[in-house]
Amino acid sequence: RLGKELKRRADSKMEELQADGTTTWMNVQYIKTATEQLLECLTVLKYTYVKAFYMADEQRKLLFEDQQRRLEQATEDLSELLDKDATAVHEKRIQVVNMAGKAKLMLSHILDDKQELPAALPPTSASPLSPKPP
Repeated sequence: RLGKELKRRADSKMEELQADGTTTWMNVQYIKTATEQLLECLTVLKYTYVKAFYMADEQRKLLFEDQQRRLEQATEDLSELLDKDATAVHEKRIQVVNMAGKAKLMLSHILDDKQELPAALPPTSASPLSPKPP
């Protein structure tokens, strides 16, 4: 239901921007692309909470939860940008495109099943990933 509403609002904004004749169909496709990215992020996020709950390895879980927080933030930021009226969205076109790209990158980190802790980075005492003393 939410997906249909977001797509309907995106289509409405795209039509409104084209109606005044100052922009073309091609120049408003970023709204559709950003909306699709937002929907994909929302869909994946709803499953990440279950995955994090059942993760046994505490270090991987902490890393995964950090990536989850970053995806949540990027999703919220993109949603806020797209929630503005058509003119405001168009004025912030570069920010919308950049935030959609950031959300896509954060999503790829979450979906990367082969993700390991970086071996080249030794844990520090300030790091939440530091091993606990024996």
